[in-house]
Amino acid sequence: VLGYEPVNLELKGQLKPFLKIYANYPKAVPALAKEIQQWGIECFEKDILFIHRYLRDMGITPMTEIEAEGEYDSEYDSDKQTRPENDNQSIMPVGNKSKIPVFIANSVVQQKLEPRKDWKILAIDIETYSKHREIDFQKNPILMIALYGKDQITGAIFEKVITWKTFATADKTIEFANTEKELLQRAVDYIKQYSPDILTGYFSDGFDLPYLQARCQINKAAFNIGLDNNAGLERSGLLIRKSAGNRSQEVKITGIIHLDMLKFIKQIFGLDLKVESYSLDTIAEKLLGHKKHVVNLDQLSAVWDNHPKHSEQLEQFCLYNLHDARLTFLLCEKLLPEMMEFSVITGLPLFDVTRMRFGRLVESYILKRAISRKVIAPNRPGDPE
Repeated sequence: VLGYEPVNLELKGQLKPFLKIYANYPKAVPALAKEIQQWGIECFEKDILFIHRYLRDMGITPMTEIEAEGEYDSEYDSDKQTRPENDNQSIMPVGNKSKIPVFIANSVVQQKLEPRKDWKILAIDIETYSKHREIDFQKNPILMIALYGKDQITGAIFEKVITWKTFATADKTIEFANTEKELLQRAVDYIKQYSPDILTGYFSDGFDLPYLQARCQINKAAFNIGLDNNAGLERSGLLIRKSAGNRSQEVKITGIIHLDMLKFIKQIFGLDLKVESYSLDTIAEKLLGHKKHVVNLDQLSAVWDNHPKHSEQLEQFCLYNLHDARLTFLLCEKLLPEMMEFSVITGLPLFDVTRMRFGRLVESYILKRAISRKVIAPNRPGDPE
């Protein structure tokens, strides 16, 4: 405990005295609350996520303009660099766990509340080997990776699909690697070169990003697309967090906002769409007026195995892969204003609000408003209640 201060707050319509306790570490809060409650003293707002608590207390609204004062980390020196142990590793700065200069802010002040509009978005989509549409990270390799982005200022389009079996093609967007490992490394290089603010996918929480990370580990290739400086196989810049019972998972990227369009559409935006399914084909036709390319994905593995006999068919699968990435990008571009508005209303990070259901969004909005009204949230009812 670093300190405390007496405050008067409204609880269930009555003004009451409280002690606001300051701790030195976020994970100390539940431990302290548990200890204090053993003394017979009730504790409130002890289970709010630290990031959410900090943003609300500081009055910071994500995706909008803030002003910070402070100094750059003196330990960071972009000129001092470690040499890679082999050609497969990138050159990384030393002295800090970040690939970019770190600014130590002494004060952070909210400025404009209008969300910024010129975000750099990159969409990713993968196709994998599977004879019976099975998802097997360990056994089945990634056959192709598609990337699609557009500079919001200049309008320049970036589109690339990489595969590791060659065929004759005049399409400049198709690029060939020699192995799956090289395919993965090139995709990582392109993502880092493009340097997106937002990386988006369709079911990328449950499929694309976990699959990419797993295949990178198997191939001993670093999937270090985040802005931290952990280039090793175990620390890839991705945080895969599973829900209780492993029913779903979320993938965070250090320094890059990861938006899974399926999550947001299925749980929030698409509740009134009246569609039979939330497949990319159905949603893209409903919201964009575009459909996916028509290919028989069940034949991809057979065509791959019979290379080069049927290699000309691989081009159609590559273009299908790239078109999926393009549709995902267009969905993100179209719905980003709505997603950012949810972030502004609730005061929560865009990553979080796009994965919440309406109940949690409403609760977050109420908690944000409660601070200005000096109202404390009552505790959730326990099991007996």
